[in-house]
Amino acid sequence: MDKNKFEILKDYKGEEEYIRPLVRQRDIMAKRLKSNYYFLFFTTILIVSLLCIIIMPYFIHVNPFESFPRIRNLPPMKGHWFGTDTEGKDMLQRVLLGGRTSLLISVGAAFLNSSIGIIFGAICGYTGGLMDDIVMRIVEIISSIPNLLIVILLSLILGQGVLSLILAMSITGWCGIMRIIRGQILQLKEQEYVMAAQALGANTARILSKHLLINLINVGIVSFTLEIPTIMLNEIILTYMGLGVGDKILSWGQVFKAARDVILFYPYQVLYPGIVVSLIIISFNVIGDALADAVSA
Repeated sequence: MDKNKFEILKDYKGEEEYIRPLVRQRDIMAKRLKSNYYFLFFTTILIVSLLCIIIMPYFIHVNPFESFPRIRNLPPMKGHWFGTDTEGKDMLQRVLLGGRTSLLISVGAAFLNSSIGIIFGAICGYTGGLMDDIVMRIVEIISSIPNLLIVILLSLILGQGVLSLILAMSITGWCGIMRIIRGQILQLKEQEYVMAAQALGANTARILSKHLLINLINVGIVSFTLEIPTIMLNEIILTYMGLGVGDKILSWGQVFKAARDVILFYPYQVLYPGIVVSLIIISFNVIGDALADAVSA
């Protein structure tokens, strides 16, 4: 080939060599999230709300189950920012203390669901064959069982409480995450770097941990984040129906349950707790959607 046919546009001789910076996926995700103003706004709301729920109860030295008949059904005012309920209990205090229990159940059940779903999804998706068929049939059977029935059975066996409710939420909750992870593994295991690891003699555990699951951390975080508001709503509904944590443990479901008979006369007893719960649930959903967009984009 004749080199005279080519024209040199610029001579880089003597100049510093340009080195392309290494761009990682997490850097791309961080840049996208920083440019998402909804994500930043609701993340701030969520952080402030969680700090209040975690820290503020330490400065409150009143028994949340103690009644004060003289100040019952007070409207929102200075000293009682959310008002008081039918027994004179401060609504703001009950919302903050109840938030601890509801968040513990939500985060605990979401973590358990994500962990079980990722483990079984990775194993079934990579190994395939008979084991995959057996586990998928089990998942279909478990998914067909109504969650309400499981909660009732565990309440009879273990009694009402935080642990029994977390277990009830987790018996069927991991199935959806398991299907997502399994589908991702089926795609990733056909990639060249996985085949190269197999050719070099890497065992199944190393391939799953070093090559497959590490690429699914983002998917796991998104699934975990989106699981929390769903479980939180389920806890509130079940406790409101009398099937949740029980009357001896304060949660957001108990706050709404205590106000159901006077909601027409004292709507603030549901309005202000509802605003707090709605903001936290919306924040988790917005953050989860933003993470999902950042991962898939």
